Amino acid sequence: MCASSYQAFTGTENDIVPSAALYIDTLNQNLGRQVVGLEDGAAKLLIEYDYPCNRTQFKRILKKAVLETSTAYISCDTIEKY
Repeated sequence: MCASSYQAFTGTENDIVPSAALYIDTLNQNLGRQVVGLEDGAAKLLIEYDYPCNRTQFKRILKKAVLETSTAYISCDTIEKY
């Protein structure tokens, strides 16, 4: 559960998708993975989600997705799990 003092992390494709790409690159280096990016459907889900726990929740979702995916791109199905 997130603290109520967090301000929701919301954005558009102009900031969510580039932020995701940068964090995926960081996760690849830290976790020894080779994820290239997001499928269009996965990107759309990330853009549409509200992130009530702010950027921490955004990063948690991406980390779990990078760890779980077995393909070059994170799928919509993977993002939907989180």
